[in-house]
Amino acid sequence: MIKFGTSHPSRILREPFRIFFVIGFLAGLAGVLIWHLYHTQMISQFSGVMHARFQIQGFLGSFAVGFLLTAIPRLMGVKPCTWWELVLLLALFGINIVCQWRQNPLWGDVAFFVILILLVSFAIKRFFSREDLPPPFFVLVPIGIFHALTGLGCLIWSESHPSSAILSTLGKNLFNQGFFLNLILGIGSFLGPRLLGFAKEMPWVESRSPPPGWWTKSFFFLGIGSTIFLSFFVEALGWERLGQVMRALAASFVIVGRMQVYRTPAAPGFLPRGLQAALIFVLIGLWGLPLFPVYRVAILHILFIGGFSLITFIVATRVILGHSGFEHLFGSRMLFIGFLTLFIMGGLIFRVAADFHPEKFFSFLNVASLLWMTGSLIWAVMVFPKIIFPRPEEEAESSS
Repeated sequence: MIKFGTSHPSRILREPFRIFFVIGFLAGLAGVLIWHLYHTQMISQFSGVMHARFQIQGFLGSFAVGFLLTAIPRLMGVKPCTWWELVLLLALFGINIVCQWRQNPLWGDVAFFVILILLVSFAIKRFFSREDLPPPFFVLVPIGIFHALTGLGCLIWSESHPSSAILSTLGKNLFNQGFFLNLILGIGSFLGPRLLGFAKEMPWVESRSPPPGWWTKSFFFLGIGSTIFLSFFVEALGWERLGQVMRALAASFVIVGRMQVYRTPAAPGFLPRGLQAALIFVLIGLWGLPLFPVYRVAILHILFIGGFSLITFIVATRVILGHSGFEHLFGSRMLFIGFLTLFIMGGLIFRVAADFHPEKFFSFLNVASLLWMTGSLIWAVMVFPKIIFPRPEEEAESSS
């Protein structure tokens, strides 16, 4: 049962995703738009660093924060976000986006570091007043945030001490890969089987104290997260393939074992099939790194575009429809998800192809960016009205 510690908190406080998902969507567009602007000579220079920061911090980060600010109070039966927490986080995201756009990654990283500290504080304060214990899979959520904080710490230090190249590489890998990978594995273990149609009920027992089996599962996922964390240090110390194989194996245990990505989805429509495709892209990206190290950049984009970005849109769709009174659409085809998946896959193909055709590199990046933006705009047109105009009967259910 979902309970809140306040009687009638504002809807935006109960469901902060309604703001953060929009911010993330706009940041994602800005992050890929730079390739189109550069190709059409509307801007005279481009920045790969700015592109990466917009996509990881602005796009993925905003969606992750919005999801967790909404999910944590509901799962633990505690009071939702307060106005001062919401305003402070929004202000920090504004600072982060402005700093990255002005190509000042140091202060942008500092702003995002503070965002994550506030998110940790938000969760810890509510954990001790909880009525329910989060599912054991969510052990990977704080581990993912720890990856991000450690990675950002390395990046902030290396940006102010440029001689530390190893620390910079370690920070990028921990933050760009480890942060969101852990969130996908943790949240995906909770939502994935349900979205794919393999689990109909909540996969945990609501209780303030650990129910039977909770500790066993939580230690398993703690081991998964710890292996992923250690893998980045192994990789940074020179054993690149060993670290990458460790990471791929750990993720495979969850994606194949827990989420059963090899099975045909039992749920109808394009939503579960899009999720299945995205999870497969995650596996391709993780295993492709040790198998084809010479194509590292191209393979990382399989992970980021086909895996991380597509999963983000699909989980966000589930959240938006479920919180806005449109649960009946889960049994429909959701053709727009099919188009979203198709355009993202098209963008992925051109982004990977760009590394194999250096003479057409920016032309291919331009096409890739246009395809990704087209798919994301189709998605936004279909789901954002439901953020703004939820069904009235959902109001009472969200307050229960």
